[in-house]
Amino acid sequence: MYRVELYARVRWACLAEGMSVREASLVFGLHRDTVRKMLAYSVPPGYQRQSPPRRPKDEPYTGVIDAILEGDGRVPRKRRHMAKRIFERLRDEYGFDGKYTIVKDYVREHRRQTQEMFVPLSHSPGQDQCDFGEAVVIIGGAVKTSSPWATAAPSRPTSPCQGQHGLEAVQLAWLLRWPVTTGCMGLVVASRTPIGT
Repeated sequence: MYRVELYARVRWACLAEGMSVREASLVFGLHRDTVRKMLAYSVPPGYQRQSPPRRPKDEPYTGVIDAILEGDGRVPRKRRHMAKRIFERLRDEYGFDGKYTIVKDYVREHRRQTQEMFVPLSHSPGQDQCDFGEAVVIIGGAVKTSSPWATAAPSRPTSPCQGQHGLEAVQLAWLLRWPVTTGCMGLVVASRTPIGT
């Protein structure tokens, strides 16, 4: 891999000073194709794999490994299979003749792809976060299903709540046991006591 400084010098010599590709290859000691690539890319493009790697040794066993890892999702963390234990089971029960690193790499990639991801929320002033739910409410003695929604804004000290049937924010928050000041985040709550009793 060539350094960015060399890229810059070759590109300057060819593009700004008018040096030919052949002359640049002689001056910098590079192959002509390398000089052409340096002229095509402003920074080194790096290596990118064209296709996923072939795994001829573990391809017949990927279904077994996936089933083991799928079963591990229902057991406590301490009882889950590690890559070494999966390798031992494959070798002893299924006659796997590959090496440990093949299984270890597959398990690592599988866990990385199936890992639960969390994206932190951040809101600029003026942007709101909105959430909604469903609640059973009693309005005028009649049981109705309300669809409350709530917004939370970091720039405002309170978060307004509203319901489909026109309940006020404080009444709805009391009914749903949602704090008004921190935002009403989605619970399905059924409180059967009428408001005001």
